[in-house]
Amino acid sequence: MKTTTIKYTKEQVIDVIRLLKAMAHPERLAIVKLIEQQKTLTVTEIYVRLKLEQPIASHHLTILKTAGVLNGKKDGKTTNYTLSSAKVGSLLTAVYKLISS
Repeated sequence: MKTTTIKYTKEQVIDVIRLLKAMAHPERLAIVKLIEQQKTLTVTEIYVRLKLEQPIASHHLTILKTAGVLNGKKDGKTTNYTLSSAKVGSLLTAVYKLISS
């Protein structure tokens, strides 16, 4: 049987670790899942739907945005949050499938 070696750069590994660390919190996972389902949400929509305090939701959104999990687009005084890539949603789906089986 032939094995295939996949090589990643140190930067790629660090990016993956940063992304996984950012999502390694129940409330942040819930935020990502909610945005995956709704496609775009404001901080108000997020904290209302998840029953979080506004500063806590904002804190989690900042962590997710800094890690590259989410994008934030300003629209006047509001920011609309979306997943940075469909790959983030795919990763989340894979994680949920893994823990469900």
